[in-house]
Amino acid sequence: MTTTQPQPAAASSMVDGRSVAELLTQADIDARDLLWDPNPFRAKALSRTWGDVISSAATAWNTIPDPTGDLTMTRIQEAAAGIGRAHRRALWKGPGEPDPTMESIADALDHVTALVTSRHDPAVPLTDAGQRDADAARTRIMHIVYLASHAASLAASRYTHPDQESFDVRRRLTAEAATRLSDDVADRIGHVERLAGT
Repeated sequence: MTTTQPQPAAASSMVDGRSVAELLTQADIDARDLLWDPNPFRAKALSRTWGDVISSAATAWNTIPDPTGDLTMTRIQEAAAGIGRAHRRALWKGPGEPDPTMESIADALDHVTALVTSRHDPAVPLTDAGQRDADAARTRIMHIVYLASHAASLAASRYTHPDQESFDVRRRLTAEAATRLSDDVADRIGHVERLAGT
């Protein structure tokens, strides 16, 4: 009797058929699309799913060889974790629908991680051309983080929904407090945007 061995996680991503460059290009396009409609009614979903983009971007970034040891993505991850703690009173990190475009970006970045992991042996040094490709990939990942953060920050800064029940299930927040909270979220995500912009 023949048993089928389970396939590694990386193999499932290769079914996608796109290269690392194509995946990063699509994620970049999706991130740009978010800026066409920074709708404040999407602010909660964008903020909720933005953390997934940061997590996926950091994993992809760390998978790509980097002889410089750039710590920018580490600082971005730390800042993003702080955002989650800062607005735990609100439902932005709680139950609710994710933003589909942010999800698509995170999925593309996860595929990048799987492809790089399956094709690159860390023990083998990159050629000059390979290093240029790696540098370009990291630049594109950082640009995606920058765009996604800008979109989430912009939507949060415009959030002034009058129905505070949708913001705080126990109605402990006044409209003024909710506005301050959304402004704080926007500022904190904006900090990540500025880190990425450097």
